[in-house]
Amino acid sequence: MYPIPEKYSKKKSDGDDLDVDVLRKTSLSSDLSKDSYKEHFHNLLWLEEVQAKRDLQKSNLYDVRLLKLENKKGAARYLLRNKDKSNSIQIGARILLKARDLGNKCFVAIVKDIDNTYITLKVLRLRGLQYDLCDTRFDVVFLLSRLTFVNMHAAVEQFTISKIFPQESNDDTICSRIDRFFNQGVKMNMGQRTAVECIVAGTSGAAPFLLHGPPGTGKTVTIVEAILQLVIKNGSNRILVCAHSNTAVDNVACLLLKYTKIISQDPKKAFLRINSACRTSPPECLKDVSSSGKVAKMGRYRILLCTLNLASNFDLKFITHTIIDEAAQATEPSCLIPKSEKLILSGDFKQLGPVVVSDAAKKFGLGISLMERLKKTCPLYAENNNKYIVMLKNNYRSDADIIKLPNLLFYDGQLKAMAETDLISRTNILYEDEPCRAIVFHGVLSTEKKVGDPPRKRSPNWQMSEKMLLVDLVAEHFSVVENKRTDAVTMKQKNAEWVKISEEFNSQTTFGYRTAENVKAQWESLKKSTKKESSAERQSLFQTGGGPSKPKLEDNPLYRKIFALISTTVVGLVNEYDSDNMSNNHFINEEIPSNTLASTKVPDVTDIFVAAPIYSMSMPLSMDIDTSGQNDDKPQGETADWGDYTPKLLQTPKSASTGSDYSNIDELMYIKKYVKKLIITHGVEEEDIGIIATYSSQVALIKEWVQKNHLKIDVETVDAFQGQEKRVILISTVRGKGKQTTNVKLGFITDAKALQIRCKQNHLRDQLSWRHGNRTQSGDGVRES
Repeated sequence: MYPIPEKYSKKKSDGDDLDVDVLRKTSLSSDLSKDSYKEHFHNLLWLEEVQAKRDLQKSNLYDVRLLKLENKKGAARYLLRNKDKSNSIQIGARILLKARDLGNKCFVAIVKDIDNTYITLKVLRLRGLQYDLCDTRFDVVFLLSRLTFVNMHAAVEQFTISKIFPQESNDDTICSRIDRFFNQGVKMNMGQRTAVECIVAGTSGAAPFLLHGPPGTGKTVTIVEAILQLVIKNGSNRILVCAHSNTAVDNVACLLLKYTKIISQDPKKAFLRINSACRTSPPECLKDVSSSGKVAKMGRYRILLCTLNLASNFDLKFITHTIIDEAAQATEPSCLIPKSEKLILSGDFKQLGPVVVSDAAKKFGLGISLMERLKKTCPLYAENNNKYIVMLKNNYRSDADIIKLPNLLFYDGQLKAMAETDLISRTNILYEDEPCRAIVFHGVLSTEKKVGDPPRKRSPNWQMSEKMLLVDLVAEHFSVVENKRTDAVTMKQKNAEWVKISEEFNSQTTFGYRTAENVKAQWESLKKSTKKESSAERQSLFQTGGGPSKPKLEDNPLYRKIFALISTTVVGLVNEYDSDNMSNNHFINEEIPSNTLASTKVPDVTDIFVAAPIYSMSMPLSMDIDTSGQNDDKPQGETADWGDYTPKLLQTPKSASTGSDYSNIDELMYIKKYVKKLIITHGVEEEDIGIIATYSSQVALIKEWVQKNHLKIDVETVDAFQGQEKRVILISTVRGKGKQTTNVKLGFITDAKALQIRCKQNHLRDQLSWRHGNRTQSGDGVRES
């Protein structure tokens, strides 16, 4: 459905962006109207889909191995090293595995879990498979699901005119005063109280009602109060709560848990949180009120909660009110997916808008939410008439110093700082007597590193984490680099394999660049030291006398890993008069000449070391798609629409683009200092600290340090962090140039919405620590504003 027109599949000659000249002949260049609405958004969605496919292809992997993981249920899962720095891979995504060594045989897999190290896969259609997938190498192609785009196309096709081009209501609905409030804080706040009373009374008529809630003003608790009042007022009211993300929906559901007895006598039937079948880890607190896939007798629930996209899977004609939280972060077509008589849009259009990957689609309006468009273009919302829009103005989260700048730049000075102070909010991290202690600007003279930059000279010392990573990578390539049969693997092939190992190594480490020669030499050194330790351990068995026992080889995890690899082959002289060497007969169909060296296999390493990989001979297979058990493992409520693919997608390119990304290790050093000072000196809890970086490579760099030290600190980009609350926020702006230059693109500074998000994501009077790579860097866009 809704196939992409051919004109949108052409690339510009100078890059990946689509040539927008083809759009001049369409309705995209004209004003949005009832007549042009469908064509306008169909075109924008096609632009977005094409660019999303191209971006996802940059995450494809080539010539890699899978690691097998047995779960408790006995079903096989496979691990794939996570090299995606753009966070474009999502749980539930389909991928295509092309087996290089098996006649290009292809398998389809589903992404089940993602962490910083591995992507966990469930490979479909494996019934009756006679070989192990770990024994071959794969090209991995990530497939884009069209389901989300198809749902938005369908919503655009069936739009309701009163929701997208609202007119003033002729019905003079009286906003009745509510006497009983379930949240006393809402009752005492005039803005929140007015919003609840207008929503319950339906003062906007058929037009959407807008709840403009800047961060920290309590829009979510206002929404929850409105839901409770709607349920109590009329027994026929059915409320659907949606958002663009699971996190936003979960936030509303968790607040509703406090009022389950008010909604229903049976707490488990108070409301239903509907999850996608592929969601792996919903919040534990919502377990009793959650369901995945199809839901029977959905109409018996007064309140339903799900993402916007998931709402398209169900027949929800009985819904009377649809409430979309964080509506300013959702595209306009996605807000049209749920259907109901009343629509309430809650959010802040002054923050980051919808995430749009196509510059052309963003240019023509896909990056503007329905909430923002109505506020800016519809006269009903221009005058802040409480019948149609209410703005919350009391900020209960941040110190006055923190909200001062965004308040002046974005909210016309209407916000009021109402946060209470406590021990953390009074923290003076620099011990300086300054009027503004809630914000710390720390200029760092540093050098940024761009992904793909030429390697820099570095210290020859190897860190332990580097050694462990090297051993893991060698294990994946062991059958080539340690193959002793020159008739099977040539030296040229081995050298090429070492180049692959070094490329994989450098893509996963942040300490610096290692050449193929460096990596190979280090591996030989590690083997030598392991053998030396093993020999010393054997010699110690024959020593007599007392004294403390010496550490064993198996006590060292690094040596244990290496020994697991190099001990699988024992080399010795063949004695034709001694049959012991031939007892296991590992030389299949080969004559063993006397007086020559022979390799004799010892028992597989997995008999001792469970996690060690095994490499064996591969079976030749025909080039086709495996269809055995094709109906197995199909998630509930999902169709096989994970995207089309062509043989061209399966071709291995000469090189893969890494994109533009930056990291800054100097700023990481100051991040470490501030985190240690906050935790050790000032007693701030780890969970109260959040770290934001402007580039995904810097996020990965900081996360590695956080995880290495087992800290419970969230580290994300600004997009991923939006909607979360932390007592203390530290920001790494990453970019650092020695001299100021006018042609440097600093999107995180020139994007006013992104800038104010960083200024408002912390709670109460907190220390906002701003790291800047070089204090000469500035953004003219924000300075002029």
